[in-house]
Amino acid sequence: MFRHFGAPGRERTAAALRAACDAGGHALLIAADPDLARETGADGVHWPGWARPKMLRTKLQHFSINSVSAHGLREAVSGAAAGADIVFLSPVFASDSPSAGRPLGLLRAASIARAASAPVYALGGVGAANAASLIGTGLAGIASVSALSPPQTPVSDLISGG
Repeated sequence: MFRHFGAPGRERTAAALRAACDAGGHALLIAADPDLARETGADGVHWPGWARPKMLRTKLQHFSINSVSAHGLREAVSGAAAGADIVFLSPVFASDSPSAGRPLGLLRAASIARAASAPVYALGGVGAANAASLIGTGLAGIASVSALSPPQTPVSDLISGG
């Protein structure tokens, strides 16, 4: 997922990410920017909570994947009902992310996953040490910003050919 939020050079970065995702067989989602998603041939759009009104005005069928972020039951259920294909629920566990709030915990996350009409993926504090605890909870899978993989090639290297 590319979360650019108006950064300079976002078109170039998105194009480089599209190429990298194609080479690796991965899907590319562009956060809150359906125009950039269309221009780069992204697979879909990720809609943070603040962009939900824009999601409701956008023709979601233009994209194979529409995901939403959720931090509780209401956001998860309403995002799925609005047409999201995927709900990223966070933070499930304690996280070092500066934007992470109080963790939902395993039982609450599982309850939210069962209530939503779209697959719910656990995000926030998910790592190798606790991912297995999510098995059998009704969550569709896990998502991570960095906890489950070694450092990757910086986007700047992808763009410059580094």
